[in-house]
Amino acid sequence: MDTALCWAGRYLVDAEDRRVVQRVALLRSHDMDLEEIARRVRIGLHMLRVRYRLALDMIAGGLRRDYTPVF
Repeated sequence: MDTALCWAGRYLVDAEDRRVVQRVALLRSHDMDLEEIARRVRIGLHMLRVRYRLALDMIAGGLRRDYTPVF
């Protein structure tokens, strides 16, 4: 888990993308839905989904590139 927490910092260049990924992960761990998260981070729901998905894709790409074992 400690390793996974570092992935956003390692694979995302944009600070806003890092913030979105970390905030969504934190708030989802408290059973908050994406609509409420979008309100809290002051991003439209559609934009939150797009940014979050693209950021996760960038992290996944970096993990594959570096042959990082995930499981």
